[in-house]
Amino acid sequence: MDKSKLIDLLSKYDKGTCTKEELVLLYRFFDAFQDDNNIWDTKGIVEKERIRKELSKKIKQRIDFQERNRKSISPLWKVAAAILFVIGLGAMTKMLLFQKEQPIEYERIVSNDMGIKEVALMDGSTVWLNRNSELVVAKKFMESEFREITLHGEAFFEVAKIKNRPFIVHSSGFQTKVLGTKFNVKESNERTDVALIEGSVEVNANAEQVLLKPMEKAVFGHGNDSIAIVEMDMELELAWMTNDFDFKNTKLSRVATMLERRFHKKITFEQSGMAEKKVTGHYENESLNAILLSVTQAGNLDYKYNDKQHILIFKPLKNNSM
Repeated sequence: MDKSKLIDLLSKYDKGTCTKEELVLLYRFFDAFQDDNNIWDTKGIVEKERIRKELSKKIKQRIDFQERNRKSISPLWKVAAAILFVIGLGAMTKMLLFQKEQPIEYERIVSNDMGIKEVALMDGSTVWLNRNSELVVAKKFMESEFREITLHGEAFFEVAKIKNRPFIVHSSGFQTKVLGTKFNVKESNERTDVALIEGSVEVNANAEQVLLKPMEKAVFGHGNDSIAIVEMDMELELAWMTNDFDFKNTKLSRVATMLERRFHKKITFEQSGMAEKKVTGHYENESLNAILLSVTQAGNLDYKYNDKQHILIFKPLKNNSM
């Protein structure tokens, strides 16, 4: 915007003859200044929002001041004051952009290999950390415009709803943004999964943005360019959190997958046909060995540990001795 156009625009504003489009142009004048500064692109989402709000506040204060003093200030002085205000606004934008940010202190919450860890956040949200997972939370979590945390591993979130205060989970280049909902995030070396149980979430990766609906799961492979949306199996997705398994004519392949999720072991079958056998049983607060013993015996099978992390289900040899 050249100087003469700016003066003309401010003069029209003073007379109350600005069109809606001209008002938008004036109120967002500082955006042009931001676009001319490469440092703007280096600012995080929270810092950008802080700068925008501060500048918007100054604009509103200026407008309110002009309205209160419309009759007492001469038109010429109003235009001059408005020009000075815009010049000052540009200077203020530059000052805010180059303002040294205070270092942020974080708290790291870690779960070990012994079990699930429940974490109560300051906003009323609850997080259940799966084994060997980590949650990184700013100590001034509630003072920020956004409730931002970082997850390494897997966790289930029950987010307290706070109007205009989104809850954002960062995980390996993947961002999940919510207001209040229940969802599961699983991060691994190969991919990140976000499964929505209740409410709605917005997931972002590589400039792609997707809105999930309940019972949908977003899958983002770390070598891929896009987010895949698949139907979510809630029982299987949340198997890692439960101590109550209720199998009703369930294939052993599914039983094995659920036990893998819960106990962090790899279960394989000696022959593929064994995985098709079906079993029924209810197991509450039972150990992995107790469940495996029951379901394998029901299918005339057995199991053994090949090593600490790998279990093989096999067909035992018949004993022909008299």
